[in-house]
Amino acid sequence: MLAHPRDFQAFVGRIKAGFILDQMGMGLGLARACCAMMHQSNKTLAHVNRFLDDQVADIETALNAAEAATLELATELYRDRSTARLREVLELRIAGSELALKAAGAAMLHMGAKGYLTRSPAQRRLRESYFVAIVTPALKHLRKEPAAMPAALAA
Repeated sequence: MLAHPRDFQAFVGRIKAGFILDQMGMGLGLARACCAMMHQSNKTLAHVNRFLDDQVADIETALNAAEAATLELATELYRDRSTARLREVLELRIAGSELALKAAGAAMLHMGAKGYLTRSPAQRRLRESYFVAIVTPALKHLRKEPAAMPAALAA
């Protein structure tokens, strides 16, 4: 039992933002691994990879910003578990899912045909990026929730 039924809503309100923010580690770690694959690939394919839209430096810039925002928000939530930060957590978690998808797609393209092989790390990371986007709460639910928030919380 996590909470007495009469206390359940208050309990969920205290842990929800932290629970959702905790999932950022999956997306951030995946994006970091994808960057490593892109760096490795660029050792031999930089001459053609430079024509791809998503470059490793761009992914790393977004990743560093997401890591910093996650740390800052986690520190604030540790100090105050109020639901006032829930919208920010949802937006950051959405950005984390989108970054994981983008980084995995970029890694796949950087790797080229080798990345398409079933046992390729790029293929595995691509599947993992979809997991990050569909794990509870799924990306579609993360986007839906702010619309369902009371006006006071959504502002």
